[in-house]
Amino acid sequence: MSLAHRRGAWGESLARAFLEHCGYTCLDTRYRRPGGEIDLVVRRGGAVAFVEVKTRAADALDDPLHGLHRRQLARMRRLGRRWLTEHPDLVWTHLRCDLVAVTCPDGAAGASVVHLVGVG
Repeated sequence: MSLAHRRGAWGESLARAFLEHCGYTCLDTRYRRPGGEIDLVVRRGGAVAFVEVKTRAADALDDPLHGLHRRQLARMRRLGRRWLTEHPDLVWTHLRCDLVAVTCPDGAAGASVVHLVGVG
């Protein structure tokens, strides 16, 4: 596994722990189907969120908060609808796409996690 993949998996794990600490329940991780992947599916109350996790090194030139583009949002919505058809018993009142940005220094200590609700 490449460094980028290890960093991404670490960021997804940290994002999940952060969201669970904030009262969310994780319903699914790394939901993969032809055409893409949703990193996390979480729920709090009646709201279900399809979450993209962006993890960057602290010295990266790009900001993870700017890492979600229109095409990715369209893909997340499409995959989210498919996920819902595979979970017909789930009761929900609100659907949304969220972004969790994880910035990590060279070590695990001092990582920064930012959760943007309803990015698309």
